Amino acid sequence: MKTVFHKLFPEREGMLPYFYLANIAIPIIFMLQEPATSKLYLGLSLIGVLLVLFRQSYWDAGRTNIYIGLMFGITLFLGFTYHPMYLYMVFIFLNLMNRLPARTLYLFCGGFAAGSILIVITSGIFTRFDYLLSILPPLIGGTILPFIVKASVGYKEMSHRLQAANETIEVLAQQAERQRIAQELHDTLGHTLSLISLKSELIERIANRNPQRVEAEAREIHNTARSALKQMRALVSDMNAMKLEEEVSHAKTLAAAAGIQLEIKWAEVPELTNLQEKIMAMSFRECMTNVVRHSRASRCEVILKNMDAALSLSVKDNGEGFDPLLLTGNHGNGISGIKERLQLVEGRLVIESSPGKGAVFTFEIPKVIRQNLEGDAV
Repeated sequence: MKTVFHKLFPEREGMLPYFYLANIAIPIIFMLQEPATSKLYLGLSLIGVLLVLFRQSYWDAGRTNIYIGLMFGITLFLGFTYHPMYLYMVFIFLNLMNRLPARTLYLFCGGFAAGSILIVITSGIFTRFDYLLSILPPLIGGTILPFIVKASVGYKEMSHRLQAANETIEVLAQQAERQRIAQELHDTLGHTLSLISLKSELIERIANRNPQRVEAEAREIHNTARSALKQMRALVSDMNAMKLEEEVSHAKTLAAAAGIQLEIKWAEVPELTNLQEKIMAMSFRECMTNVVRHSRASRCEVILKNMDAALSLSVKDNGEGFDPLLLTGNHGNGISGIKERLQLVEGRLVIESSPGKGAVFTFEIPKVIRQNLEGDAV
């Protein structure tokens, strides 16, 4: 049975074509109620041809528009010659219409709409409201629904492309960071280690001839090694640092890839501790990622305010919004992570949102006030 199924439709299509194919049972049963005349055999033959065309549409993608056009023609012919209810057969090949170019789809749906209206008029069912109501589903299914299905598929493909673009950006960023680290290590430590190696060789050569020189060179090696260790610690600290300005640049790239218009209103960033700036940068990155993945926004505004006692960063979007009390799953876990980070520097997160009205995320952290020896604020 599995082999037969695989011969009917390509494996990549899954079981969906079989669900659509099952709908053919209704017009066959309806057709078998016709008298045993040539009209019955013609109708069954046309339904059989439609089945063949339906199957070939999955195997011969280059001629999909021809097959769908013929299936439209058979559906209209049966609806005109036999009964208007045969227009329901359009739902059998509805899922294939999203594969048509937009111009061809307009042509087919327009032709189906014109043919269906002609069938309604010539059959006289427009004079009875219940009959007319029963014919509305195939009219909508063959004229409007294909565009909805195509738009839905397009949105899904765009979402996959955006995810792939984000993954590519992350890979490129990692590669760039690896190259930067390698260059930093080469420039920072390469010369120092070479110097230590040369001085070690010198000590080995003069060890028995000039003890005072050996002692001086050993002290210099010790000082050079301490300097190298200090440079290494500074390099590691710099690699762990995250800058708000760098995250803004990353946010612009991310928003552009998602088709979101990003507006930046950026005040001068005050002097922050490394921990404060890293937490603000990480929180901002998490927030922008949520906007791109979940908000379905077309516009986003980022506002940085340098207030007297605190630094405020707001991210406002015009997306679909949500109820903050109902945050669950990955989205809720992300918000919880932001709150936990901000608590480390006595900061807070304020969320303003409601369904259909976008969202505003505001991060606030207090400024650090250092005291000098005289007690004056710096």
